[in-house]
Amino acid sequence: MNKNNTNLLSVGKIAQCVTFISLLAGASVAQASEEDDSIKYVVTLGNPTNADTNADVVSFYFDIPEPVFNVDVMDFQLFNGSDGAYIDSVSLIDSDINRYELKVVTGGTGTSLASYMRNNGTLKDSAGEDAVVTFSGALPTYIIDKTAPDAPVVTDPIYNFDQNPVIKGTAEAGSLLTVSNSAGSQTCSVTVPESGEWQCSTSPELPYGEITLTATTVDKAGNVSEATHHKVLVMTIGGDEDGDSISNEDEVNITGTSPVLADTDGDGVDDPTEIGGDINNPDNTTGDAIIDALNPNNDSDGDGLSNQDEIEFGSNPLDADSDDDGLTDGVEHDLGLNPNSSDSDADGIADSNEDHDGDGLANAMEVELGMNPNDSDSDDDGVLDSHEDTDGDGLSNSLENTLGTDPALVDSDGDGVLDGDEDSDFDGISNILEINAGLNPAQEDSDSDGILDGQEDTDGDGLDNQTEIELSLDISKPDSDGDGVNDGQEDTDDDGLSNALENILGTNPLLADSDSDGVEDGQEDSDGDGLTNAQEVSLGLNPADDDSDDNGVLDGDEDNDQDGLPNLLELSMGLDPTKEDTDGDGVLDNDEDTDGDGLSNELEVTLGLNPNLSDSDDDGVLDGDEDSDSDGINNIDEVDAGLDPSQADSDDDGVPDGQEDTDGDGLNNQTEIALGLDINNADSDDDGVSDALEDNDGDGINNETEVANGTDPASADSDGDGIPDNEEDSDGDGIPDLVEIANGTDPNNADSDGDGIADGDEDTDGDGISDKDEIALGTDPASEDSDGDGVLDIDEDSDSDGLSNGVEYSLGLDPTNPDSDGNGILDGDEDADGDNLPNALEIQIGTDPTDNDTDNNGILDGEEDLDGDGLSNQVEVKLNLDPTNQDTDGDGVLDALEDSDEDGLSNIEEIRLGLDPSNQDTDGDGNIDSVDLDWDNDGIKNADEMPNDMLIDEDGDGIPVYLDDNDQVASILDDDEKVHMHYDHDRDGILNSLDPDDDNDGIQTIVESGDIDSDADGVPDYLEPNNRDTDGDGVEDYLDSDDDGDGVPTLTEVEELGHLQLADIDGDAIPDYLDGDSTNVAGMTDGTGDSDGNGISDRQECNTGMVCPDLDLDGVADYLDLDDDGDGINDIDEIGDDARNPVDSNGNGIADYREQDASSHPEPEEEVVETSGAVETVIDGGGGSTSPVWLILMAPLLWLRNKALFKNKNNK
Repeated sequence: MNKNNTNLLSVGKIAQCVTFISLLAGASVAQASEEDDSIKYVVTLGNPTNADTNADVVSFYFDIPEPVFNVDVMDFQLFNGSDGAYIDSVSLIDSDINRYELKVVTGGTGTSLASYMRNNGTLKDSAGEDAVVTFSGALPTYIIDKTAPDAPVVTDPIYNFDQNPVIKGTAEAGSLLTVSNSAGSQTCSVTVPESGEWQCSTSPELPYGEITLTATTVDKAGNVSEATHHKVLVMTIGGDEDGDSISNEDEVNITGTSPVLADTDGDGVDDPTEIGGDINNPDNTTGDAIIDALNPNNDSDGDGLSNQDEIEFGSNPLDADSDDDGLTDGVEHDLGLNPNSSDSDADGIADSNEDHDGDGLANAMEVELGMNPNDSDSDDDGVLDSHEDTDGDGLSNSLENTLGTDPALVDSDGDGVLDGDEDSDFDGISNILEINAGLNPAQEDSDSDGILDGQEDTDGDGLDNQTEIELSLDISKPDSDGDGVNDGQEDTDDDGLSNALENILGTNPLLADSDSDGVEDGQEDSDGDGLTNAQEVSLGLNPADDDSDDNGVLDGDEDNDQDGLPNLLELSMGLDPTKEDTDGDGVLDNDEDTDGDGLSNELEVTLGLNPNLSDSDDDGVLDGDEDSDSDGINNIDEVDAGLDPSQADSDDDGVPDGQEDTDGDGLNNQTEIALGLDINNADSDDDGVSDALEDNDGDGINNETEVANGTDPASADSDGDGIPDNEEDSDGDGIPDLVEIANGTDPNNADSDGDGIADGDEDTDGDGISDKDEIALGTDPASEDSDGDGVLDIDEDSDSDGLSNGVEYSLGLDPTNPDSDGNGILDGDEDADGDNLPNALEIQIGTDPTDNDTDNNGILDGEEDLDGDGLSNQVEVKLNLDPTNQDTDGDGVLDALEDSDEDGLSNIEEIRLGLDPSNQDTDGDGNIDSVDLDWDNDGIKNADEMPNDMLIDEDGDGIPVYLDDNDQVASILDDDEKVHMHYDHDRDGILNSLDPDDDNDGIQTIVESGDIDSDADGVPDYLEPNNRDTDGDGVEDYLDSDDDGDGVPTLTEVEELGHLQLADIDGDAIPDYLDGDSTNVAGMTDGTGDSDGNGISDRQECNTGMVCPDLDLDGVADYLDLDDDGDGINDIDEIGDDARNPVDSNGNGIADYREQDASSHPEPEEEVVETSGAVETVIDGGGGSTSPVWLILMAPLLWLRNKALFKNKNNK
């Protein structure tokens, strides 16, 4: 049981240990804890064995049945002992029973401790507590060891020349090793160190000879190992125990062989033989780490068998060929032969000459060549060993065997010529060439046909082998250089004759002119028959006889191959006159088309054409396209159709081939051929449709119809006019021929039914659209509702431009084009009648887009107000409002009162003011219209450009004079229903308040709008255009004080009627200051006086033009009436001092002399109103008020807007 303070016993071992502890004198063992399968325990010792209570030392005893090592004082600790007591020692006092004594010193100072001992002998401390001895610190573990150590290993020595050898080995560390010898005595004993490696010296000396050493070990627990036996040979130096001629010490120290075995490896070869001649460098034929003498698998004779195997097989391990038959023992063994017999099967053939693998090579030869005689393809390359060329001389091994050359030597006879280049059979061809050509190099006539191999033509190229060799050609290849030309057809000397021909002629194929006569051999014509020698030879003719067969036909005119072509012609065509199919393509030469004109050679000869020329007569037409028999079908088409191009009527029926209808499909042959159809098949493409009903050109008209109509069924545009046949309108009736054909009308008659109406103008379905127009629309002229959707074709909108087809026709538009005029505006958005309403809208609201005044009421449709909301139709269109709905957006506010541009003015207000209701800032000056004081940006305020009194309500009916037809005040319109010049000075239709150039002189009003009045006539220059001279007096108006020359100064005429600026009394559209007769009253010109003497000129009082006014209706015109208003007060008394500014007592804008009750009106009050930073004075004339907005709203209407309102005014 070993103690180890760092490891604890397992539970089982501790329990066992405890049972072996014999507790003496009340000793006890208590288990302290169990941790990790281990038990810690406390030993408590009771009364000491001696009862001397005064003793200085007290002993405790305990027994352990088995040995325990390293039990010492440090294992124990004294508790509750007397002061100064300590454990002095623990020792084994009886090894037989493993009894230990533990001594405790009772007083460390030597003082008697009797007072600390009790009567029972128990050691007490000063407090009377029992003293206890237990383990100190970490509790020690005692481990029981009952396992024997492994048997020791003895490694050295094996041989020894000393009788006191050092013995070495390995064993369990800490164990006690003992070695004894076979002589019966212990040799040595040693404790094994921690490394486990031990050694010891023998004592006493060992005897000479073989001694057996026995070694055992005992571990600390007393366990004994098994014994190890080791033999040691103790020898004398210089001896040779095994008698192998190698001394013991050399075998031990140098070779490593056994000094007691002459054949250490037991392979049948003794050590000296295997070691070789140099003991210090023993043989090692295998090249491994083991010398031959120690390797039983060594092959001493190199025959492929190990020595050991040869001993087993009975062969000689020192003789590679034991039977001397030329085969090594190893090879014979592998072949299953007897290495000790040269003829293993006793068949009379030596084993070396047998062909074991059947590859054509004898076993011995295969061995010689390094091949496996047991494998017909030793290198597994797919080539039999006999077919291999081991020495690379071009001859196979088997052939060399046959020829008697050495397949292992390229030059067997050492004559400097390779075996392959030798001519073994003396036939003029080298061995290798014969082999390549399939000849036998061992026989001069390989095929035994009586012709030497050199004279044979092995490759069939027309040259004998000998000649080919002379020409450095390959006798085994008909095309040696691989250029696609047969060697016989090659012309080595370039004389025009092939090598083969020259071979036949006996000329030299290496010399172009064999006879040196200046004419190359090939160009000679020895017999003068037109064929050169070369040509005749190629034909099998005699080049010395012009008629080789004596048949009366020259050789050149003969047809040797019977292909219908004379020899000379064939030669000229590059054909072979000896072969009917020169190129072997399966087509006879006469059927070939050499010139590619579509006609066979033979046919061209028959037709008298040249088969070498595609255009024999050089007329620009290929022979194939010629019509040799003039039957209307060219040659090639006749050939393709199976007709005879040399006969116009191939079947002799009296009808030319071109007009025949061979297959009866309704199309003559000429037509069918032109169409690429089969004249022998009525349905050429077998699609179930007759060729006549096919539409070959895809123009929608079948072939038969096109023929009948005279169009080309092979061309979609027969006349090449750019219009396909199916769109042609041959009769010009507006309907394509194809449609007429489908409808049953005559495409060649514009009026098929003869009713006087062209087919295109007919309306077959009565839907209001002519047939030709329906064709253009893609509708059916036979159905009024082509698509069956319930909408008549005429009401459809084919081009989706918002207009029905019928409407587009009525407007002269194209119903197939949404933008007929291509101006980028859809037809529906166009304004055909110029009434400012889009066509589509007019259709929608029920007006006529072709009539700008649909109801003929004198008002344009655009100016009408269909929904009565105060806005014209055109204005509503511009504002994206519905002219048929007073409240387009349904918000309860009439469209007229909406403010579309959100400028603070309603639409109607802007219209009446001549402003743009779709633009917040009509003049673009940065001020929105509702606060803009100068709408036309001419520098003159709106109020200055509009007559003030045009806002007056003359008759008190709530309507200002410029709108009232019943107030006896002149309209702002003249007789021509144009705005008077004083509202629109230049008569351009734009009110002065909106006109940037009031006088239309090209100078902006803003430039002219200062106070400049060059002639001081009261008319500013900007209203008197430069260069105008009204009265023709040579003084331009802007410098003339009396512009009209009527004797009344312009200033007077301008200011005379203060309530009207630029007055025009007679309404002739000529302002008074430019009108010499402003009243148009007979006998009264502007220069006359004042008839009634009231201070107001007659001209001023009679200002209506046609009828002078009579204000009080007393029958006396005002210009003659002293009291115009009939209030009993003469006019002169009411006018005041200045007739040009008559008194207006109540300030209501009406002079007193024109108002009967002028004094009844209260004095007007002034109210100052601020608008947009400007201060304006507004007159409240009688309880009512006039706001600035009202003043703005009551500005002159744009002339175009008010044309209708004032239309009849001048008729009153």
